[in-house]
Amino acid sequence: MQSGTASPLNSCQRAIGSAPTQFVESKSKALQKCWDARLKGLHSNSCPTPGDGIAAGRIQRAQVKAMGAICRRCGGSDLACDGAGDFTPAQIGFVGTCPSVTVPGGSSCGGPINSLQDLVACVDCVSEFKVDCADALTVPGFESYPTQCNVQVGTTSTTIPSTT
Repeated sequence: MQSGTASPLNSCQRAIGSAPTQFVESKSKALQKCWDARLKGLHSNSCPTPGDGIAAGRIQRAQVKAMGAICRRCGGSDLACDGAGDFTPAQIGFVGTCPSVTVPGGSSCGGPINSLQDLVACVDCVSEFKVDCADALTVPGFESYPTQCNVQVGTTSTTIPSTT
């Protein structure tokens, strides 16, 4: 398999890094506009749904675009995440298990990552979790902070070898 910065594998890895970032930025912007409209009295809904009637559509388009970008770069010759010539999570260097975070109002992201479809679902879910939890912090007057966002971070032990 070809490697290096111009290789298809590296292009795939870069897409996995950049596509979710673009989605988070797009969703954050759509949510900000929706909440700003509520602050201005243009609607009294929770964002994004039913929200201002615009945010949910923008978010859906951004999500499709981001996940499609990963499939185009990682999905084999047919450019789809369908198992036909896709890079495997191991080839990509992706972890074997999706983090067990839960999207507020949604389901847990946790689970094994055995295929490119699993990888895309994990990236999508964790991105949703991050942006939804960050969004909740920006509008404390409208919504309480979701309990799902209070993730307990495990501790690690580091052993430093003694040099005497």
